[in-house]
Amino acid sequence: MYAKCGCIEDAETIFKELVRHDKVLWNTIRGFSLHGQGDKALETFQKMKDESNLPDDVTFIGVLFACSHMGLVEEGKQHFNSMSNVYGVTPRDEHYVCMVDILSHAGTFADVESFVEAMKLTTNALVWENVLGACAKHGNVKFGERAAKRLFELKCDTDSTYILLSNIFASKGWWAEAKRIRALMSSHGVKKEPGCSWVEINNKVHVFVLDGAHPHIREIHLKLEELGEKLKLIGYVPQIEHVLHDVPYTEKEEHLNHHSEKLALAFALMSNSHVKMLINQNQIPNLFYESFL
Repeated sequence: MYAKCGCIEDAETIFKELVRHDKVLWNTIRGFSLHGQGDKALETFQKMKDESNLPDDVTFIGVLFACSHMGLVEEGKQHFNSMSNVYGVTPRDEHYVCMVDILSHAGTFADVESFVEAMKLTTNALVWENVLGACAKHGNVKFGERAAKRLFELKCDTDSTYILLSNIFASKGWWAEAKRIRALMSSHGVKKEPGCSWVEINNKVHVFVLDGAHPHIREIHLKLEELGEKLKLIGYVPQIEHVLHDVPYTEKEEHLNHHSEKLALAFALMSNSHVKMLINQNQIPNLFYESFL
C-alpha cells in the first residue's frame, strides 16, 4: 500500500522490519517501478532471487516497467525472455505492452515493429497507445500517424490519441496539421480530460485543475514567479519546447506555470516548507518532492 501511494521510504522500512517475506511483499517491486525507483526495483528483484524466491507474472511487470523507465533495453529483453525460458511464467498482455514500451521509448521503432508483428499484437490498443506516446516523445511523425490510425481503426479514439498526434505535429511546427487534428477531435465530440493534481496539507486534500478556482490562486502564482526567478539565478532555462502552442515566447513561458502539479507544489511550499510532500496527478505517475527551498 505504501509503495503504491508513493511513500517509498515507509514501504522500505516496513519491508526491512519483517522477518519473513512472501511473494506479495516481494512484489513491492512494482510500487518502486511506478514511482521512478527503477534501481530499487531491480535491486529488490535480485535480492528476491538470491533468497531463492521465484518471481511470478506480477513480479515481472514491475521488473519490465523498471527497465523501461531506466532505458535498459537489453536487460529488459533478457528479463522478458527469462520469464518463460527460466521461470516458466507465461507472458500476459501487460508484459508485451511493457516490452513495447521499453523498445519504443528507447526510440528503436524498427524493433517495435518487428516485436509487434512477431507477437501478433496488432489488435492490442494498449500497445499502440504506448507506441503513440513514444512517438510524441521522439517526434516520430510517420510511426506516430500509423499508431494513431491503428487506434482509430480499433475504435480507441480517446482524447489522448488526438492530443498526442496533434502534439507530434506541433513539435515539428506543423501548426496547420496540429489544428486539423484538434478540430477532428472536436467534431467527433471528444473532450480533453483536464489535468488535475492534488496534495494533502494538514489532513485536508487540495485539488488543482489548471487555473481552476482556488481561494489562494493569486498567492500561488506569486509563489511560482518567485520560484521561477530563484531557479533562473542558478541557471534554469524554461523548456518552452514542451509548450506545443503557436504563441509568442513570453506566453509559452507563462503557460508552463499553469500546470496543475506546479500549482499544487507552490501551494504546498506556501503551507509548510519543511516537510515531504506527495503530489498526485491524474495523467502521470505520482511525483515525489522533498522541500528544500
